[in-house]
Amino acid sequence: MSWDEWIFRRLWKSFVKEKEAPGLYRVDEALRRWHSFCSLSASQKLRVLTTEDVPGRSSTTVYLPRLVHVFEDREMNEKALMLKAFFLSFSDGGAFDTSTTGTTTVSSQERLAGIRSRYAGFADQYDECLDAASSPEAKKAFEDWMLLCNLREDSEAERRDGGDSSNDERPDTQIEIEAADDVVVHQLDKKAIQDYTLNHSFEKIDTIEEFNGNWRQTDESDELEEHLDAVKELKLRDLVRVDEQARSMLSADIRLDLMTGESKESVDGKRFAVPYPEWDARSRSYKEEWCHVYPSHFTLSSPGYYATVCDENAANLTRLKRKYRQIQNDRETVRRMPEGEEIDLESAILAHVDRRAGLSPDGRLYRSKRKYRRELSILILIDHSLSTDSYMNGHHILSVARQAVTLTSTVFAEAATRFQIDAFFSHTRNQIEYSMIKSFRENWQSCADRIGSIEAKGYTRIGPAIRHATSLLEQEKSRHRWILLLSDARPNDYDRYEGRHGIADVKQSIREARSKNIGLHAFSLDSQARHYLPEMFGAGGYSVIPHPERMIDVMTDFYLKLVD
Repeated sequence: MSWDEWIFRRLWKSFVKEKEAPGLYRVDEALRRWHSFCSLSASQKLRVLTTEDVPGRSSTTVYLPRLVHVFEDREMNEKALMLKAFFLSFSDGGAFDTSTTGTTTVSSQERLAGIRSRYAGFADQYDECLDAASSPEAKKAFEDWMLLCNLREDSEAERRDGGDSSNDERPDTQIEIEAADDVVVHQLDKKAIQDYTLNHSFEKIDTIEEFNGNWRQTDESDELEEHLDAVKELKLRDLVRVDEQARSMLSADIRLDLMTGESKESVDGKRFAVPYPEWDARSRSYKEEWCHVYPSHFTLSSPGYYATVCDENAANLTRLKRKYRQIQNDRETVRRMPEGEEIDLESAILAHVDRRAGLSPDGRLYRSKRKYRRELSILILIDHSLSTDSYMNGHHILSVARQAVTLTSTVFAEAATRFQIDAFFSHTRNQIEYSMIKSFRENWQSCADRIGSIEAKGYTRIGPAIRHATSLLEQEKSRHRWILLLSDARPNDYDRYEGRHGIADVKQSIREARSKNIGLHAFSLDSQARHYLPEMFGAGGYSVIPHPERMIDVMTDFYLKLVD
């Protein structure tokens, strides 16, 4: 941006300031609450998205208005939204016919009347909103707003799934924006980009606009902050999937399960691949040998990485080791021993009873205290897909994960716990890359610097990675075996894996692991993860970490619970 453009921008922004209407209610500020409210009202799991269009409903999603300004009072706007959300979600008030799409008011009137007659609380709050209207026109506007409902057709993926459930470049800028509720994914046309003829603008007036079919380079220099005001005015409904890391990043919660299809790529016959099935929720059966995992031994290393992490976190590491030593010094009482420090009173009584009954008594009459050591094998599974190449509260997510794994593994090594560190990413069902960074047999010190060379790439097909990790842990003889997954745990891939299908497959892979007496716990830094993690991992099967700096403590505390 040139100096004259910068001056004009500052002057323009000083004159044109966005004024917020009094009493305005923003749904995004409490989206998690509305997600729970709508799901409870519908007696089924519903997704809640905000929209700039007419509020509406499909069989799996409720679309609430992003901004509510029906009244001048914020509290009344929240009450009005509660009525609207219940009206759209409620499962027993005369179901909407979502087989026909469009805005409807006739069936909405019948539905609203039915809910009002059945629920006195709803009727009272509805009347309260009517009384709060400042004029007959405002009252009529509220009544019309309540009746609006844009019935949306479910995506093909939702109908298909049913209701079951190597470089160091990073994005320099990451900003959250409002998500478009209807998006279109375009296949990357590399030939069109190569054939693009460079245009020279003599007037030097550049504009930013929505995609109209003309292809340009997908990523150039980082100018996001300079053009942010213009970007916010666009409806970002057109997306292109690429494999390169971005120099700047816009973050938004969108639905990609609508457009992705199955991969037609063939398996790489030159490399060793392990086939795994994938769970199809619609047919409630497996697609046999559907996915292919390519195992490899990770050999890249960043000399000095381990020493740097330990030096920077010396106090933290000392504290974590002290926590473990406190548990290590605890002793357990072992009863019915042939010799020991104390008499086992219960065993002595039983021996006396046997003697009086003419039986030969058991000679193990003592008890002893010894250090408790649980048989434990842990496999740390790191998701290093491109979604980890983002930031949370100013912390680079993948860097936080690498540091947490490094320090936690140091505690594991001191405790002589058997552990392995693996990492994965994917690019369609036929290319799941699974890297062994440290095997159960390798010494931790010889592998520690490898952690620093893990880079973000690809997508997150979690199911096959969990199945492969399970097959490796099955070979361990320890009584207790665990997979610790570090991921946002949001299933996605270049081909079809988003949405219900991916969630159902991950859930099934976890069932498979637990049926083989292998525990699984997920650690996620994604603030939205609590919306979908319970469905996959169950209660107590995951930890959502709102502050990245707490990840090390959360992982270590979980480990101490395992050994305690």
